[in-house]
Amino acid sequence: FGGGCLPKDIRAFMARAGELGADQALTFLREVDSINMRRRGHMVELAREAVGGGSFLGTRVAVLGATFKPDSDDVRDSPAL
Repeated sequence: FGGGCLPKDIRAFMARAGELGADQALTFLREVDSINMRRRGHMVELAREAVGGGSFLGTRVAVLGATFKPDSDDVRDSPAL
């Protein structure tokens, strides 16, 4: 996701599509939401591979770029945090 608004907006569109019976739109939006949520886990797995595939216990990890766009201080719903 990019920023704090996109996740809630997609879910609001999903709710409205459900109310309107727009099944194709609802299916599409559910998949968009699912893909975006899986990206978080994918990043954790990439980091795990970078430290040898084991546990993060005792490992220091730096997160660079915690905001969703350059020159922003908005970290709402930041997956990096």
